[in-house]
Amino acid sequence: FYRAGLSRAPLQPQARITLAQLYLASRRPDLAQNLLIQRIDDLAADEAYLRSVLRFLIEFQYDAELAELCRRLLAQPNQPHRPLLAQHAATVAFHRGDYDRAESLLLAEKLDQFQ
Repeated sequence: FYRAGLSRAPLQPQARITLAQLYLASRRPDLAQNLLIQRIDDLAADEAYLRSVLRFLIEFQYDAELAELCRRLLAQPNQPHRPLLAQHAATVAFHRGDYDRAESLLLAEKLDQFQ
């Protein structure tokens, strides 16, 4: 039912999140991950959706996918959510022991200062 609806409205972020939650309830995080990442370039402007995807990737330890997603989206010149993406990319780098990369990501977006 949800997959049929999503095929009719593929850019509906709430439908993607709901279907991903059903996949998780069925113990299929792999399907949830694939669903959430599909069309991310089209949905990245939706901050709530982007936060949900990033949170999912961190929670289920999809580090490589998260690092690649952040790298790709940060490369876009008009990306409105650069600090959010840089923070998540730095978190992945830190967890992988790449402390210099984590620090450079934070410095590049001026996230090293408390406000």
